[in-house]
Amino acid sequence: MRTTQIICTIGPASWDQQVMQSMINAGMNVARVNGAFADTAELDKVTTLVRNCQGSAELMMDVKGPEVRMNKFAAPIKLALGMGIMIGSTTDAAIYPANYPNVYEFLTVGQRIVIGDGDVELVIREIKNGVMHTEVVYGEELKPGKAMNLPGATFATATLTPKDMENLKHALTLGWEQVSASFIQNAAAVNTIRGVIGNNMKLIAKIEDQQGLDNIDEIMPLVDGIMIARGGLGVELGLEKVPMAQRLLIQKGLEYGKPTITATQMLESMMHNFRPTRAEVNDAMTAVLLGTNALMLSGESSAGKYPVEAVKWLAKAIDEVESQNLIGHEVLN
Repeated sequence: MRTTQIICTIGPASWDQQVMQSMINAGMNVARVNGAFADTAELDKVTTLVRNCQGSAELMMDVKGPEVRMNKFAAPIKLALGMGIMIGSTTDAAIYPANYPNVYEFLTVGQRIVIGDGDVELVIREIKNGVMHTEVVYGEELKPGKAMNLPGATFATATLTPKDMENLKHALTLGWEQVSASFIQNAAAVNTIRGVIGNNMKLIAKIEDQQGLDNIDEIMPLVDGIMIARGGLGVELGLEKVPMAQRLLIQKGLEYGKPTITATQMLESMMHNFRPTRAEVNDAMTAVLLGTNALMLSGESSAGKYPVEAVKWLAKAIDEVESQNLIGHEVLN
């Protein structure tokens, strides 16, 4: 019996009933919906898909919380080093923060803006009349609707947005078992979400920035588990800091007896390839070796070409480690 679980993000690639059944057969334990893109109709769809399958799989609602996201402008924009990009604060602008139009008020010249998982980076050169004049530091294409990460910036926003609240209450009504909450930074954020769900859902805190790491000892006793959100951590801390942050958080999970989920780009190459890279398999197995309780697929299972095969490869990696009884033997010195 496999003890390390597999969590799969559900999207267009996995909306087919046969694909969903095949993913469960291959080892999927939890179906996750990304609240940044989903509405209540999608929650209904995924509920029906999962509940109609043979075998058991829990449902996880992901709420995005204090995330700044660009508007869905018409088409991707080709970029070049040093190119200027204007980010406005009203719907009249070509590009603007759709859910936080006045975020510019909390930012200063020199602030980095990292788009998505880090494919594009801009830097603010001037803020004038509600418009951020930015320069391209790197990246080839700016895609609509992507998250705008603001490393080091502090800005006031709610733990749950109105859309989060709508999705979360609907998931409760549908009997979903888990909620993963983005950018949990302290006990107060945990208590806000717990006040909505009570004990009706397992609460998974996504640790995505330095504040979450710094306050992990006040977060851990209040949650049912944590997610090591390596995408956010890579943007906020720098890529070189992520491996040790992952080790620390898994160790904290072991100390507190709380499950840890390792997430982001687990088998990223399988978005387009039938097989993962050797480095990806090693990464997955290392997380299991350290003692993580679950591995999570993101785009690989929601929008990739081979969602079922991705689950099978995670299952192979997990089985290889578990068969040798090595879980948790790797510890921090």
